Order: sequence, then structure tokens, then C-alpha cells
Amino acid sequence: MTPEPAQNAKQAEKPAATQPDDAPAMPKPKGKRLSRFITTPTLGVLVIVLLVVQGMGLAYFIVAQHGATKPDAEIALGPQVFSTDPAEQSQIGEVSFSLFVAPIGEVDREARQRLVQRKHRVQQDIEELLRQAHGGDFLDPTLGELKRRIQERINRTLEMRAVADVIITDLRIRRGGTPEKPPASETAGTSPWPTPSSH
Repeated sequence: MTPEPAQNAKQAEKPAATQPDDAPAMPKPKGKRLSRFITTPTLGVLVIVLLVVQGMGLAYFIVAQHGATKPDAEIALGPQVFSTDPAEQSQIGEVSFSLFVAPIGEVDREARQRLVQRKHRVQQDIEELLRQAHGGDFLDPTLGELKRRIQERINRTLEMRAVADVIITDLRIRRGGTPEKPPASETAGTSPWPTPSSH
């Protein structure tokens, strides 16, 4: 019999059993694969793209909402004409202009609806106001007093504070008034200069 310690030493010297070459490889962790593609520059590009897309979407929403609530800045009320009373000795004969109103933003939609529903009443009120006006109202370069009265009349007709501003464009003024007195030589029956006496 061989001693047992010698056998134990030989067994310890044998190399550990290795896996065969055709054994399946162990799967690598997924985190290492993702780290190859997701780098700091790639993350930066993704963040920029997301911010641009989000900004474009927000801009489109704002533009669409603005266009839906405010189709036009002003509302056209059509051409208007003012004629001076012949009895009024004014420098103004006849005035024509185009009239627009700018609605208050908070009540824009409701103001437009009421203007459509009460269009004829508003036009009648403006015509009546112009009949009560005077030629001197158009001597003011800003037409401030006339605009104020138009604004108040429309607001009263619509039964709400709807008009923020009154805009007058294409203003044409024809001068009028009493004709100048002709010279005395054209009206007197005799010549204004004494005629030489005949001897």
C-alpha cells in the first residue's frame, strides 16, 4: 500500500476541470451594452431635439388659439358720410370716411356676436349721431370727441363695454361754407370811382 499523503498531494497537483469549448457563453449585463451608445454628447443632442419639438408644438398651439379667438384686429362698420346743415356757416361741407372699431380683448368673441346680431341698430345709431354732429367736429385733427361719442353709442347699443377704440380711415373732407362777398364794384349800380364831369 502507498501512503495516503502522497495520493492526496498528486490529486492537489491536477489542474481544475475546464469547461468545454462548445459550452454556452454567459450573457453580458445589458447596462454595459447601453453605455456604449448613450454617451454624454448623445444625451445632449436628444435633450436639444426634445426642447425644439416641444417649442414648436407650443408655438403652433399659441398661433392656432390666437387665430381662433381673434380673426381680425378691427371690425369694419363700413363707409360713412357726414353733410353739414346748409344753415350752419361752417368751413366743412361734406365728409366721408371708413369706420372701424377695435373690441376689448376680454370680450372679443361676445362683442363680435352682438355686432352681427345688432348690425342694423348700430348703423342707425351712427347715422343719427352724424346727423347731430357739426362741421366743427371734423376740424379736430384727432377727431377725439367724435370718436368718443361713437364709442359710447355703440357700447350702449350692445349693452356692454365692448369697444376699446374707434378707428377712422380714408378721411375725405370737402370744404364748404358761405361764399365770399363779391367786390363792391360788382354789386353797386354805379362805378366806385367818380367819372370825370364833361364841360
